[in-house]
Amino acid sequence: MFTDIRTSRDLLLEFKSHLASLHQELPLDLTVQVLTTGSWPTQPAS
Repeated sequence: MFTDIRTSRDLLLEFKSHLASLHQELPLDLTVQVLTTGSWPTQPAS
């Protein structure tokens, strides 16, 4: 879980840095929580 939180934070910082390098701003405040792919799906595939 802590790895997921760190991954989410790192991806969000990279995204914001990318936007800044393009001199772009979003018209909203974006916060994203990303889980590792190993956490999904939560139920067995059918």
